[in-house]
Amino acid sequence: MSCEKTKELLSPYIDGVLSEDERLDIEDHLASCVSCQEELEDLQAIINMTKTLPPVEPPLEFRSQLKEKLNREAGKGRTDNKHKYMPVVGLLAVACLMLFVVATTLNVNPLTMGGMGSDSYNRTAYESAPEDAPRASGQSRMGTFDNMAVEQELIEERGLVNEAETSSQKQTREESMERKVIRRAYVALEATSYGEVNAKIEEMAMALNGYIQDVNRRVDNQGITRGNLVLRVPQANFDKAISMLEEMGKINSINISDDDVSVQYYDTEARLKVLYTQEERLIELVQGAQNIEELIQVETELGRIRGEIESLESRIRYLSQQVNMSTINVEIVEPTTATARITAPDWSNIVEDAVAAFIMSINKLINYVSRAIIAVIGLLPLAIVSILVLYGAWRYYKKRRISK
Repeated sequence: MSCEKTKELLSPYIDGVLSEDERLDIEDHLASCVSCQEELEDLQAIINMTKTLPPVEPPLEFRSQLKEKLNREAGKGRTDNKHKYMPVVGLLAVACLMLFVVATTLNVNPLTMGGMGSDSYNRTAYESAPEDAPRASGQSRMGTFDNMAVEQELIEERGLVNEAETSSQKQTREESMERKVIRRAYVALEATSYGEVNAKIEEMAMALNGYIQDVNRRVDNQGITRGNLVLRVPQANFDKAISMLEEMGKINSINISDDDVSVQYYDTEARLKVLYTQEERLIELVQGAQNIEELIQVETELGRIRGEIESLESRIRYLSQQVNMSTINVEIVEPTTATARITAPDWSNIVEDAVAAFIMSINKLINYVSRAIIAVIGLLPLAIVSILVLYGAWRYYKKRRISK
């Protein structure tokens, strides 16, 4: 054992608190080291001297000063405990801020998770029939023609659809096509008498070879009559119908739109021609089938072709109807007069209205709570990642400050 290590253990050696092995090592070292023996003698002399000193009485104010100091230390410890949690609070605040920034940057909307979002559709009176007509459902799968001559013949037949056209040929064909345009209009008309204007529009529809498709009429609590009607007239009489409507009253607004569907119409027509040719070839193959298996396969393909034909024919009929008969949505309203009057409330349904309002409030509260839960769950992964990153940064900063 070295002298330095021995001198460090001399005081515990005198107090007798060393282990047996340490005590023996020190005694072996002391037997051969004069310097350490002198150090041991000095320590024993000091200890013996302190034992002979008389006891010292503390000053009178010692107890009060000690108590005051202990109280200060205890208060300092509570303050330190408060400050100990400040980094955690700051960490959570920074995590929430980062979470908000990330959610905003990524355009995250947890309220719409789980199908809680709602869509609001504001439909104007001049909206007409849907853009796409109903399609007939047909077979979408292609029958397999294994070991049959039918397979090659049908492939060659379908190749007609993708036959190449030069740009000049395509341009010439497009120029020779008659334009197919769907014309629509919305007219807001103000008239002194709803009944008179409605009767005039019915007469006008008959005179222009058109008809009234839909009528909607209502009277508000002030006795003002309002209504909407859908007028269908031949496209050739569209402009004339608009002019006649302008003469029936004050036009508050008018909107006219033209939708060119020529490409859709003629593409559908061309596909129909090819499908008709395929149908004729399949009918010939049905008549020449050699066995039951071939007959079933050909009839399956024939059913698919006929399903596509029905779908395209429905599309052609819809486009033709929309092109030939233009749609005019007319909104008729009587002028309102600003007259101030006191109206008594309707007390007959006050209980039902109050119950309905209460139920609506409960439903809104439940909806709000459910949205809040979904928002918390939806943002939980981002929150966890943010907290872990900030906690790691805080630990690293703390270690660096301790090392300094």
